[in-house]
Amino acid sequence: MISTFLANLGPWADLLLAVAAAGVVLLGVLLARGGARGCRVAGGLALLSAAAVLALTLAPESGATERESFCFVQVDGTLFLDAANTAMLFPAAFFGAIATRAPLPVLAAASGLSALIELVQATAVVLNRSCDVGDWLTNTVGALLGVLLAAAVLLAVHRLDRGRTADVDVEQRVEAAHR
Repeated sequence: MISTFLANLGPWADLLLAVAAAGVVLLGVLLARGGARGCRVAGGLALLSAAAVLALTLAPESGATERESFCFVQVDGTLFLDAANTAMLFPAAFFGAIATRAPLPVLAAASGLSALIELVQATAVVLNRSCDVGDWLTNTVGALLGVLLAAAVLLAVHRLDRGRTADVDVEQRVEAAHR
């Protein structure tokens, strides 16, 4: 569904995904600097992103008819060129890692969610969806990119805030020395 939409955009699809990713990261930086409130908002965005993924991946295909359950296992050189599947869990994992400050458990949860989606697509034949191990892999790569970028943002914000704290301490010592 989303892959078809992006395919219709042609060369603009990659630009759209890059701009969306940049917007997610910018918002993540602001939320990471927002303390507890920023964490709560990031958590809400992570849940909203995950809900959108579930809606996109578990909605029945139009004209759905019952079929036998199956799962493709095709891993080839073009696997990681599927930008839509790579981007699918990026926001949920990114915002989840910003909210929890725990990238590894978020990565495990995102990968598990993707595996669960593929399992449901394979077994819920009424959805007329197909399971593909390659989708799970590319979703997990997108989640990995999300948590790595979130970890980098959290580290940068921490260092920036620590530097500002050190500057305030120096200013306070200088003022105290002049009294």
